[in-house]
Amino acid sequence: MMRFCPACGGRLPQGEGIRFCVHCGQKLAGLIPEGDEFLAAAAEPVVGVVLPSVADDTTLADAAPRRLPVQPGRAVRPRRIAVVDKPAGPVITENRRAAPAAGPGTTAEQYSVVLKTIADKERLIGRLSQVLNRGTTATRMAVELVPGVIVYKNSAADIRPVLDILNGEGLYYTVIRGDFDMKLSLHERIPDFARLDGALQQLLAQVPAGLWLGETVQLVCDEVLWENGSHVLVVTDQALYMINQPELDQPPAWRIIPYTQLANVALHAEDEELECLFKEYGREECLHIQDQADLIQVYRYLSQVLAR
Repeated sequence: MMRFCPACGGRLPQGEGIRFCVHCGQKLAGLIPEGDEFLAAAAEPVVGVVLPSVADDTTLADAAPRRLPVQPGRAVRPRRIAVVDKPAGPVITENRRAAPAAGPGTTAEQYSVVLKTIADKERLIGRLSQVLNRGTTATRMAVELVPGVIVYKNSAADIRPVLDILNGEGLYYTVIRGDFDMKLSLHERIPDFARLDGALQQLLAQVPAGLWLGETVQLVCDEVLWENGSHVLVVTDQALYMINQPELDQPPAWRIIPYTQLANVALHAEDEELECLFKEYGREECLHIQDQADLIQVYRYLSQVLAR
């Protein structure tokens, strides 16, 4: 994300959806160097961040910073998260590098797009049908299968119009470079899956496999209180997933909190809560994680990710 306008030098607001300079009105997308146009639009991948371990003698008090100051007369109350209401930006799951030019003995870089959320389904189908090399029926079938792959192994130039549409719709998605395996088992996708409680394994087995494509699961926390209900928290390298099952005869429901929407996190040791502060002013939410070791691990991991 650019901090200063290349045209006038003015300082730019830091947040999602800033497409024009607030000082001179220049369109920022047009100022990206030509060679980096595609990768500059992609979010910086989270690489080299290792999930921290918690020593037996580590206490919440040792890991927790001071509580964030609260203005006099202002009570901090939980707010319902309107998840993924802004463009999350594409996520490249491998190290970013310039795509080689097509020529003798070389192959152009290929990308796949995995869509995770939908807002206005009919509008999305209509817009995608105009840029994809397929009919409306085929586009509808792909969208109906979300979360899943909607574009498979196309060039950067081919998927760029698709990403523009997804960004405009404010949807969450990932972009995968090159080959990937869509049929990995939960034992391969989720660390220590065999050690999870049987009921938790059954719940995760009902979640569509496409939800994890393009992301690496770091940690699973059971019995996380959020929005007055008990959820399973799945921490990936790109987002937080809050999963619950409203009724036993209903499929699981989930909410996604991309890291691109978070500004900071704070650990409140005395309340065993993790406070998520969003880039949107005045927006915060608290997660109550009952297991202290999980609480510290999630806090430390998010702190490392957001510090990058």
